[in-house]
Amino acid sequence: MNVCDNLPLYLYGELNEQDKEIFKRHLLSCRECRENMQIFKEIQENKKVCVAPKRVIDAVFEKTTRKPPLLIFSKSFKTVFALAACFLAVILAAPYKKDARFNNNVYADTSIEEIINIDSELDEFESDFMFYA
Repeated sequence: MNVCDNLPLYLYGELNEQDKEIFKRHLLSCRECRENMQIFKEIQENKKVCVAPKRVIDAVFEKTTRKPPLLIFSKSFKTVFALAACFLAVILAAPYKKDARFNNNVYADTSIEEIINIDSELDEFESDFMFYA
């Protein structure tokens, strides 16, 4: 491994004592590592820590944090409400189902006289075409 590759490890204090001494001696002879080390030190010195005001942090936290759901809108209550709504719909629709039976009757809009006429016509048809087995 090239000694120059140890620069990041040296900068972050990750080298053991022996490798640290080797790298310090290397710095005396390597201009590129000294320049890179100087750049790193300047960056570290000029690095600014930005902190937002507390009210801004609280506002962002308030908008992004999930609040616990209200008890009435939890999953189990949604299921109970859905079942109750279905049950109520069935109960309210029951009277209309009885009326629907009469709407299926063929003679619902036919007067009694028309029914008697149809019945007599059927009797005549049966008498004209009486089949005996």
